Amino acid sequence: MDNKLITLFGACADAVLCEKGGKITFLNMAAQRRFPAAAPGDALISVFPDELTEEPGPCVFSADLGGELTVSVCPLGKMERAFVFSPPDGDKTERDLFCARLGRSLRENAAVLQAAGDALSPQIEGLHDPRLDAYAAMIWHNIYAIQHMASNVSRFGAMDEADPGAAKQVFDLVRLCAELTDSVSRLTGRDLARVTFRTDLGEAVAEGDAGSVEEALLHLLSNSLKYTPPDGEIVVTLARRPGRFSVTVADTGSGIPDDVLGSVFRRYGSVHALSDVKSGLGLGLTIVRHIAVRHGGSLMLSNGKNGGAVAVLTLPEAKNSARLSAGSVAYADAGLRPLLTFLSDVLPTDRYTAKYLD
Repeated sequence: MDNKLITLFGACADAVLCEKGGKITFLNMAAQRRFPAAAPGDALISVFPDELTEEPGPCVFSADLGGELTVSVCPLGKMERAFVFSPPDGDKTERDLFCARLGRSLRENAAVLQAAGDALSPQIEGLHDPRLDAYAAMIWHNIYAIQHMASNVSRFGAMDEADPGAAKQVFDLVRLCAELTDSVSRLTGRDLARVTFRTDLGEAVAEGDAGSVEEALLHLLSNSLKYTPPDGEIVVTLARRPGRFSVTVADTGSGIPDDVLGSVFRRYGSVHALSDVKSGLGLGLTIVRHIAVRHGGSLMLSNGKNGGAVAVLTLPEAKNSARLSAGSVAYADAGLRPLLTFLSDVLPTDRYTAKYLD
C-alpha cells in the first residue's frame, strides 16, 4: 500500500483496516484495539462475515462487530480496499426525548383527524361528487402520512431503550416475505414498480420479532419504490447462509450516490435537498439497521453492477424450529390500512379513496 495512505490512515481517529486479495494488509492503532486478534496476513473473513467480504465495490455495512458499528468500504485500487469503522451513536440525548414527545403529539393529532374523517366520509360519499371525493382522498392520504411520521419518530426516539415487550417468535421467513410482497404488489398495482419475490427455499425458520422484521422489509421496499420508475422492478430474494438467512431487496432505480452512501446510517438521517419531495424524514434505514442489529443480524447497502440499489438484511436461523409460529403475517392479515400508512410516501392519492379504505 502507498506510504502516503499508511500515514493518512495511521493518523485517523476512526478504526481503519485495509485488505488485498482477501488478506488483511494494514490496521491502524484504533483498528488494532478493536480487533486485537487480527494481524496483517490474516484472512479478511476471520474479521468480517462473508457477505461483506464478497462485495467488491463501495458499500456500507452495519452489525454488532464487538459493539454496534457501521463500516464503510472504499476501493483503493486493484483488489485493494479500506474498511473505515464509525462508532455507534452516543447515549440518549434530549433530542431523543424530543422525538418521543413529538411522535406522541403527532399520533394524538392524527387520531383526531381520523375520527373527524370517519364521521364525514359517509356524508361525502353520499353526495357522489368526484371533486369532493378527490379532496377527501387528499385528506386521508395526509392523515396516513402523519401517522407514518409519528410511528417513525417515536421508534427513532426510543431506539436506545430495551424493548422487553417485543415478541420473540419462531417464524417462517419464506411465508413472511411471500405474503408481504404479494400484499404490496397488489396495492401498488401498475402505478409503481413491479415487486416480486424469489427463493429456492421451502421454509426458512428465523427467530425474533416478526413484526419488526416486516417493518424493516417495508422500509426497504418503500425506499426502492421511491427511486425506481414505474416500469422498473424490485426483486426480493431469500437465501440461506451458514447459521442465518439473507433477504436481498434489489431494484432497477437510480441507486445510491457515492457521496451519500457513507452517511445513510447516520442517526439523524442523511442530508437531502429541500426540493427532494421523495426524501421523507430520512429515518427509515437507521430504523432498519437498528432492527437488524438487535436481532443479531446485519444490514449492507450497495449499488448493483447494472444500476439500482441493493440492500441485504441478514437474520439468524432459529435454533429450535419446533416452535414455529402458525400465525399470519401481520401486514397481510390486517387489511390494507397498515400498508396504506407505511407506504404513504410512495402511493398515489387515489389509493386513499373508499375502495381501499374500506
